[in-house]
Amino acid sequence: MAWNQKECIICGGKPEKTKFGYTKPDKYEKWIGLKDIKRLWVKCEGCGFHWQLRNYPLSKFDELYKDWYRHPQFRGEDILEAYTRVQFYRITGESENEARYVWFAKNIKFDDARNVLDVGSGLGVWPKILKDAEFDVTCVDTNTDSVDFISQDLGMKCYYDLKDVHGYFDTVTLVHVLEHIQDLDGFLEQIRIRLRNGGYLFVEVPNSHEFYDLDKDHDDFNSTHQWFFDFNNLWKVLERNGFDPFRYGIHTQKGKSRIRMLCN
Repeated sequence: MAWNQKECIICGGKPEKTKFGYTKPDKYEKWIGLKDIKRLWVKCEGCGFHWQLRNYPLSKFDELYKDWYRHPQFRGEDILEAYTRVQFYRITGESENEARYVWFAKNIKFDDARNVLDVGSGLGVWPKILKDAEFDVTCVDTNTDSVDFISQDLGMKCYYDLKDVHGYFDTVTLVHVLEHIQDLDGFLEQIRIRLRNGGYLFVEVPNSHEFYDLDKDHDDFNSTHQWFFDFNNLWKVLERNGFDPFRYGIHTQKGKSRIRMLCN
């Protein structure tokens, strides 16, 4: 394989095969022109951490993230339509973003958390909820459509790259970001140096318990994801990178399970 994580990044353990293997490209691989693919989700025999082996480098998706991830040709709707659709869930009471905010707000001290850096802002729904709650929000996203929409339509500062963000923040939020990042330690170092001493880091990722609950072709197991965490190994990754986890929760909705974690 061209890129192969042969041992667990948490404990150094050996990988065990799972039934979640693929030889036909999913929609992300098809879009970037990959045809002869091999992917396999494996599980560490020691700590239970999951990761994905593949016969191509994860960097193949860089252009997809930048130019196509929110594009109507790929998604079948433009970013405003997608934003409006997701916002409608707030009215119906089915909003994952709203439930996330309730948990987040209950576990932080507002006056200590007001200046927020949200990395991987996507459609902008989550940072807009924070803005509406009177947080001062700065966004980062690699996708050009997202940056333009968040800046122009939602009226928030938004950058293409963490390197363009300067200063310190009370809070950094990473919602469905870590599962996409190949170099977790390097990325979390860039987050840590932007967080003021004693500030909050909020992380949400898919829960590896989904391997027992969802079909192997569910989008949570797609080709752009590299890692699947449980509570213990997410805690260890954050702790070894200088964060102090102090609160976690599990949120399940429509069969999907999410781990939420707050650190100082």
